[in-house]
Amino acid sequence: MVNLGREEMVQMQEAKVRITNNTKYVNLIIMQKYSSADHEARDYVGTEEAMALRIADAFVITSLPQRIVGNFYLNFNKPKVPTRFFTSEEEAEKWLRQFIK
Repeated sequence: MVNLGREEMVQMQEAKVRITNNTKYVNLIIMQKYSSADHEARDYVGTEEAMALRIADAFVITSLPQRIVGNFYLNFNKPKVPTRFFTSEEEAEKWLRQFIK
């Protein structure tokens, strides 16, 4: 099982800034069957620092526990960018395309 914490989220954010060269991007997150993010990680992804370049987030989830955590994230962290959960990578990509100009 992989449980992502705040430090891993910070490292991923730093990598995204480098890769995108500070350009806004849509975010496709594909969760593996036994992966999750802890409370501190979920709090971090909602910060101004982590949200600065994100246009929209699409999560591909594979388990009921991930859906429960995802719904908790949507209802309590209230992401500032459009955020949805999918069971199909193709559907997630299709949804994200509407945000690319």
